[in-house]
Amino acid sequence: MNTASPCPYLGGTTWADPDELGIKHIWNSDGFEALRDSFKANERNPICNRCWREEDLGKQSSRKMLLIGSRGKLKENLVDVINGGYQGGPRQINLRVSNLCNLRCRTCDSKSSTLFAIEGRHYEIKNNLPPTRYSEYPDTVTFSATQIDSIFEISSHLQRIEFYGGEPLLDKPTLTLLRKLIDSGRSQHITLYYNTNGTNMPTAEQLELWRHFAALEFNISIDGIGDHFTYIRHPGKWSEVLAVVDYLKNTNFGVPTMVFTICSVSILNIYYLPEIIEEFRQLELDYFLNIVTGPSYYFAKNLPAPVKETIKQRLDKVNTNSQIGSVIKILDFEQDKQQWAQFKFWTREKDAYRKEQFSTVFPEFYELIKTHDADI
Repeated sequence: MNTASPCPYLGGTTWADPDELGIKHIWNSDGFEALRDSFKANERNPICNRCWREEDLGKQSSRKMLLIGSRGKLKENLVDVINGGYQGGPRQINLRVSNLCNLRCRTCDSKSSTLFAIEGRHYEIKNNLPPTRYSEYPDTVTFSATQIDSIFEISSHLQRIEFYGGEPLLDKPTLTLLRKLIDSGRSQHITLYYNTNGTNMPTAEQLELWRHFAALEFNISIDGIGDHFTYIRHPGKWSEVLAVVDYLKNTNFGVPTMVFTICSVSILNIYYLPEIIEEFRQLELDYFLNIVTGPSYYFAKNLPAPVKETIKQRLDKVNTNSQIGSVIKILDFEQDKQQWAQFKFWTREKDAYRKEQFSTVFPEFYELIKTHDADI
């Protein structure tokens, strides 16, 4: 797909490149220039809106992480923009490499995993539904050789590349990009970041390429422990995650390496967040809590009010930082009863297709919900 956005969280929905003029064309386009002008003026631009929307919900956005986080250099980059240094190319680029993935997570869709396509068609035929998010992208979409060349063309100032998927550790075309960066001598200045589902070991080819870069970062998606992980990130196994975490933390890759985790907080796991955070402590993993807002039927605000009150009491006991405080604030938002009905519908549909059972995997949470909604 020839699309790009100023921020990875917009999913490449902002600017299209149907004529395949390349990412350099988008980087220097009038639309991107107008967006930079609004940033310079500290104006809230509707094009780049996700961070503002998340901050309205009380969430720590990517913008704020870059501003105050140890991994970000926002002030330096803003000065660079004002001084026109960006004209030589971006310092950071985030690549949504493919929708190839070995999992089909409950909160995901075919745009990020082709494994959903057949499952999605089953739901549509069974329930006489119009096309859903689960069947929208039936084929694998990945970078072409021309697109890889286009990315390399604007890489002279790169200091960081972030890879998202799908599952980026399964992607092949971006290995060509790494080789080109190595051959050009640019790799030694670039940090590589992988947002991985934690069930795939690096390959020998990846290990050989990575040692030529400045640093490595792995952000592992963990939304549950044990059977909870398998249910939410079907059909991944918790034992696979533990093995990958151990490997990434204890392997000498030949360059400085960081390993941390991201937990996507949804209706499915918010009740068990204290246990998940304790597991992160045991694994010695720094974590970031990402609030799932779409699809809306997994947004935790749509739980019944009495259920949310019980969850808030549980979270208050581990409310030690602003991230957990932001999750608690989400529970104060009004429930959308239609989306709650959708949650129950899709839970039953996926349970039946995958031969799983919400009530068995999450018995404590199920009993709490059942107390206030017998239809669960």
